[in-house]
Amino acid sequence: MHYQSLVQLPFQKKQSKLLLKSIEARRIHHAYLFHGMEGSAKLASALLFAKHLNCKTDKLNCCDHCSSCAKMRTLQHPDIQLYFPVNKKGDEADSSSIQAGLEHYAKNSFHYFKASGNQAHHVETIRRIKSDAKFAASQDMTKIYLIHQIEYMNDSAANALLKLLEEPPANTILILTCSNLSAILPTIKSRCLMLYFGNLNDTEIRQLAVDFDFPEPEQNIVKLADGNSNELFNLLNQNQSVRSLLLDFLRYTVVNKPIQLGDIIDQLSRSFKKDGVIDFLNMMSFWFRDVNLLISGQNGASSLINVDLQNELAKFSQQFTNLDLLKIDQLIEDTRWQLAHNSHLGLTLTNLSISIRNEIQGNK
Repeated sequence: MHYQSLVQLPFQKKQSKLLLKSIEARRIHHAYLFHGMEGSAKLASALLFAKHLNCKTDKLNCCDHCSSCAKMRTLQHPDIQLYFPVNKKGDEADSSSIQAGLEHYAKNSFHYFKASGNQAHHVETIRRIKSDAKFAASQDMTKIYLIHQIEYMNDSAANALLKLLEEPPANTILILTCSNLSAILPTIKSRCLMLYFGNLNDTEIRQLAVDFDFPEPEQNIVKLADGNSNELFNLLNQNQSVRSLLLDFLRYTVVNKPIQLGDIIDQLSRSFKKDGVIDFLNMMSFWFRDVNLLISGQNGASSLINVDLQNELAKFSQQFTNLDLLKIDQLIEDTRWQLAHNSHLGLTLTNLSISIRNEIQGNK
């Protein structure tokens, strides 16, 4: 878990304050429904709330050191269980998907886990909760069940959940999350204490990216995320993939490896729509902009866009000090224009590689 407590969580401060007040007053409801748009820190808040409730040392501030808090770092807590939509394998939820999802959410609860196949909450999930709730929690612990994205429940699971809410087991708390409130049965909503989570603002989106060790996102990524942490990490991960392809594209262009270069171009063509290839070209422009800054000595690393690739940029700029960077920038701009006018993607990128290589070879 990246943030250690609701006190430290830099987002949804109003919601955290309400939850902390309920802990301080010892007025804990048997069922909560955290609702709001996708990617509004509902699951992160739910996990931290559960962590506070079972902290052995300081339930209000959450110590992060006791045995209960330690188990929450890997989401392997016997008294705090997380359920999320997965596919089925036979009559049961796929165990490999469950384990992969728990590992995913232990690292990043702001980014939704996507299992392969048809994801859903099945009635077996609720039956498992009912069965487990019969056993007493550990000393000074409360049984807490978090069910993420309950809008993915099928009818039988939703009806079973309703019965569980109507007759809640003793010393048990349910924390539900959903991003589509209209898909939830009114009778389920009426039996939960509901807490709304609004979207994150642009400053919070930037902070979230940096806190998870990404470079501060460009303005277009912030705007495309639109306050949605899940979409932010989708964009950032795609951004990382595209940047990795860019480095390979430039490497194979420089050393003249046409077969490997063809594989990179094929991967770009298969994996990304035209907009994704435009992003690839934009990143290439940013790369050569950074190279220009290093060659010319303008402000050095402090002005780099690709600040996390300083070593690669330094090697490139030291090897090719006489590049006509204006010419290369024009080549990239011409490629954008050609793609905008429906030129063949693979052929256009191949021609760009040849042109950049010719420019590099002619200016060593």
